[in-house]
Amino acid sequence: MSEAFSRFEEIVRKASNYTEAKLEPAGGMHPFEERNIHPKLPSIVRNLFDNGYYAQATFEAYKFLDKEVQKLSLSSESGFKLAMQAFAVDAPLIKLTNLLSKSEKNEQKGYQFIFFRYSDIMVVTLPFRNAKNGSPTNLNGRS
Repeated sequence: MSEAFSRFEEIVRKASNYTEAKLEPAGGMHPFEERNIHPKLPSIVRNLFDNGYYAQATFEAYKFLDKEVQKLSLSSESGFKLAMQAFAVDAPLIKLTNLLSKSEKNEQKGYQFIFFRYSDIMVVTLPFRNAKNGSPTNLNGRS
């Protein structure tokens, strides 16, 4: 059964190669442009998305985000520890607001927990990370 499903998936993914339909979405914009997705994401994210591998595309985007936050914060931590350090209200490594008012502190803490939720997803998928410490994977299987 699994082999049959794999073959079916392979055929469906290649079907667009045999159609006259345009690959452009309605309106001529790619979903990334429609949703203002940051253009700095590695090309693997868009390639995976375009080929229907949405979960893997999201995972690759998360790995990229983790590396970017590490660079910006000058931290060697990742995931949960990085989130708690980088976006902390007291002595943050990445200061997103002036942290003077309660509202500004709440906003900083909100980003800390948004990033924490992302790191939570990374923990669930950790067994699937590649051997190079979560660096984005190329379509040809190399990092």
